[in-house]
Amino acid sequence: MKAGVIQESKRRRHFENKQDERKRKTREAAKRNSRRRRSQFRSSQLVKHGAGKVEKDDDEKDNWELPGGGLPH
Repeated sequence: MKAGVIQESKRRRHFENKQDERKRKTREAAKRNSRRRRSQFRSSQLVKHGAGKVEKDDDEKDNWELPGGGLPH
């Protein structure tokens, strides 16, 4: 079965005037474009942050000890 056959059959059940057709097409285009933008954003984020790199927490990096052995009161 080809993609979009079910959607097309549902759409053809009733007559679609020009205004409704334009609305549907703009909604579909917005949906397509948002998917593209989302996937581009994700791929750019992976490149920026180094995909798969695991960084240690700041607490694990800092190994500070206070002089005098404890916390001041």
